[in-house]
Amino acid sequence: MQNKDLLLYFESFLSIINKRNPTNIVGYERKVESMSNINISYKELKQLEKGSYQLLDMRDESNTSYGMIPGAVVAAGEDELGTQAKEYIDQGKKVILYCTKGIFSKEAAEKLAEEGINVLSLEGGYTGWLLSLMKEEQENDQKTEQNNKEAEGKGKKKETRQTGPGRQKTPPERGGRIPGAGGLRSGSRWFAGVGRHPLSQAR
Repeated sequence: MQNKDLLLYFESFLSIINKRNPTNIVGYERKVESMSNINISYKELKQLEKGSYQLLDMRDESNTSYGMIPGAVVAAGEDELGTQAKEYIDQGKKVILYCTKGIFSKEAAEKLAEEGINVLSLEGGYTGWLLSLMKEEQENDQKTEQNNKEAEGKGKKKETRQTGPGRQKTPPERGGRIPGAGGLRSGSRWFAGVGRHPLSQAR
């Protein structure tokens, strides 16, 4: 049997099953679709409006003591998790579960979804959130550093244009005031080699 014939046979087989019991196929497709939408990423979480969701931390006390995502509350036990989630859902909030790596929270979210309780699971869990936050801060620092370098480069170009290419600033005559030296004259002993600069004496 060729691939084309096999595909036609498979399609007809699904059609027969679907006609006998449509909920078998349709229900499965809906379940798969809901499972695929059960995760929420760090980026998607940031886009949610503050106060529109509630984070539930499923980790135990030994892990939560090291830190929690701001605004999160400790999740109830497995038997009471559904009731706790419903309370926030009734308040019009999205409920987002998270654990250490996002594995157990996804399983819990899938189980609650089967009971008709729509909750989300944070992709990567607390570890993923922390790594994403650190990466974001590092990228911001790099952008700030790049902006500073660009601003410094523009300042040097501006100074070059004012001075002019190939031109050198004429040194002030002896006894004249030195620009930017706080009114010191070129004949001052700090510039004539007599004595030492006050800062150079501090060792």
